[in-house]
Amino acid sequence: MAGVNVSGINKFIGQNYSEWKFQINCALKAKGVFTIANGNKTKPDNDEYKIERWEKDDAIAMFIISSAMELPQVTLIESCRSSKEMIEKFDSIFKLKSDFNKMLLLEKFHQLNIECKETVVQYISKVENLADQVKDAGESISDATVITEILGTLPPKYKNFRQEWLSVDDSKQNLSNIIVR
Repeated sequence: MAGVNVSGINKFIGQNYSEWKFQINCALKAKGVFTIANGNKTKPDNDEYKIERWEKDDAIAMFIISSAMELPQVTLIESCRSSKEMIEKFDSIFKLKSDFNKMLLLEKFHQLNIECKETVVQYISKVENLADQVKDAGESISDATVITEILGTLPPKYKNFRQEWLSVDDSKQNLSNIIVR
């Protein structure tokens, strides 16, 4: 298996969980150990060679995960004995599914505004990412809501775009088409 350089992963500092987890998942997939870390590939029972291979792959996953975080975060997972335990522990701490977290995410979603140095494509991506976080927290959010948020918060210079969007056939009013336009 070819080496994968994980030094480009932003270190987890306790505040960037969703972005960090995306990068970790990509690194784990590139290394071929993602299914071990997410628990889909469990430790074999009888075959000594397969057990040894699984343990080595789990150690690779544990190393990737722990190497991509600041030391204060590592202390939270020092007692974990597998990469799956590490991921579960971080999910339980940082991927809150509480009603309060849902409320905070929804509030943040509805207060989004495009920033001065941000391109429209970057802004749309930011809106979509936050919508995904809301969905991950267990709250449903429709594509129509995401599109409404995007259109409603664009600067005044995009007034004509908003008007043109209303003339687009309903069946073509979706997230991928708004980006293209």
